[in-house]
Amino acid sequence: MHREKAGSAAEVVGFVEQCSLSQSIDVGDYQKAIEDLSSMQLSFEDVQMFLFKPKLNVLLNLVGLHYCIFCLEMPVSPPALYVLSNLASQLFLQFRKMYVADDSVL
Repeated sequence: MHREKAGSAAEVVGFVEQCSLSQSIDVGDYQKAIEDLSSMQLSFEDVQMFLFKPKLNVLLNLVGLHYCIFCLEMPVSPPALYVLSNLASQLFLQFRKMYVADDSVL
């Protein structure tokens, strides 16, 4: 079961990386990635293991975040909010590094 999920998640990772070679992704492709994750019925722990990796494309982290919020319907509890806000902060910092060359702009 674990290998099956890992293989399926790897397919989504490859799909998003292929679609986002230019650092952006088409909305339809983004939605397809989330739908694919939903069809796999990944748990939050699976998403953490397969998608919330610092070395992955920041868009994959964002796909994982949206999957957790909308498909897993993460409860609005202090621990969940802490994890999600921490992840959102990390995503912001990654976007900033990618798109802002001069820190004095912000």
